[in-house]
Amino acid sequence: MPQHTIESLLDELGDPALLENTSLQVVPAAVGILPDMPASMQNEAGIQTVISKAVRGGFSPADIQKLPGAMNAAERRSQLGAASILDGVSNQLGSGTPANQVLQNLFNGNITGGPPADIPGRPNNRPGGRPDKGQGQGNGGPPKPL
Repeated sequence: MPQHTIESLLDELGDPALLENTSLQVVPAAVGILPDMPASMQNEAGIQTVISKAVRGGFSPADIQKLPGAMNAAERRSQLGAASILDGVSNQLGSGTPANQVLQNLFNGNITGGPPADIPGRPNNRPGGRPDKGQGQGNGGPPKPL
């Protein structure tokens, strides 16, 4: 784990406003999960932001300890890169999604917490999150002559 990641997380967790609204047991839990995060995410700049947002969002020490397993599951199930997963999780946490729902979404490979097709970084996503189904006729009858 890069030293700057640990220092950055400690700086964010040392914010007096944050410490007023959370249990002190969350801080060692948050620092303790860093080595357990997926290897592909350990050098990503957003990892400490995701962890600090989880603490700010009311994750308990037990919830924090489930985060590495959930992130691993999300990476496997979604087949997305670390940056896309971190962005999606950060968005869920930033929108106030409860800890249990964020964790469940991650274990299910649902990165954004929205509809399954609404995954950042997934090819063929159109605005609105629906994948582009191509130019086929669907149930519209036989193909039109050229």
